[in-house]
Amino acid sequence: MKRFLAVALVLSIVGVSNQSLAEQSLDLDEYVIHYNALSTTLIPIQMAQAYSIQRSSNRAMLNITVLKKVENAPGIPVDADVKASAVNLSGQRRNI
Repeated sequence: MKRFLAVALVLSIVGVSNQSLAEQSLDLDEYVIHYNALSTTLIPIQMAQAYSIQRSSNRAMLNITVLKKVENAPGIPVDADVKASAVNLSGQRRNI
């Protein structure tokens, strides 16, 4: 099931550009995956230093949360293996 989630996530992220700042989610059977991407220049300097994040106009940060659905609750965070890749304007693919 985790591989299915990772594949579904990667396929859904393919359409998300670096310009997109809105949070997105993917609802799958017993899981909900929340993801968003943002430019690292939007991260405050002190926070970037605290978490060793390189701030740059040509870098993005991808946030992913996988929640297991629970009736009458917001969901329980679960461990998940996530694989993602990015494609530049020249069509070159790079694993993240």
